[in-house]
Amino acid sequence: SLEVIVSGMKNDADSELAQVAGCKQLIEALKQGAANAWADESSRLEAIPVVVAAMTAHKASMEMQRQGCEALDKLSAISTGRQAVRHYGGIKAIVEGMTEQAQDDAVQVWGCKTLLCLAQEPAMRMQIAQQEGIKAVVRGMQRHSQVEEVAKKGCELLCHLAKDQAIRVRIADEGGIKVLVAGMRGQTLNIWSGRALGLLAESESLRPQIAEEGGIEAVCKWIK
Repeated sequence: SLEVIVSGMKNDADSELAQVAGCKQLIEALKQGAANAWADESSRLEAIPVVVAAMTAHKASMEMQRQGCEALDKLSAISTGRQAVRHYGGIKAIVEGMTEQAQDDAVQVWGCKTLLCLAQEPAMRMQIAQQEGIKAVVRGMQRHSQVEEVAKKGCELLCHLAKDQAIRVRIADEGGIKVLVAGMRGQTLNIWSGRALGLLAESESLRPQIAEEGGIEAVCKWIK
């Protein structure tokens, strides 16, 4: 049960191996959707601060960041889970994990996926931006430009964040326009890239930068 898994993680918090193993068990329990695991919302919410604490304590562990981000993604499937991730410092833990493990594409993918899940809550979008989430995502997309899943989830996340007008300039300032234009040139990434650029273009001040970065050319080629 989730209670047993969480209890084991709490009792062995200093052990990286125990925390990684615990996150793996959480992920499998939530994937399987076992009645005693999936239906017990209180147990899922109790797991969130434990996972966040493990990610914070073991930042240097690539496997911990991979499993931690994936576990938070699964635990954020419902609104109460997303609120708990925010409350317990999950956004900061995810961004720090992506930054610390910048060389690992799996951490970047799961980090983007989890932030994307959290960005479904409009109130969390600015918090993601304020806690360097945009910077982490853009850097991940730049570093892993040949990894389709990183680019796809990164573009989708930037699109959701760009729904907030106050965040659009931050996206541009962090190099987001350039990576979105690059996404337009892919075969499967252009939908989210195009949508994100369209939202950014609603801010008149960003239109010259979109043009300078080749956005108009990329859109025209896509339409053809």
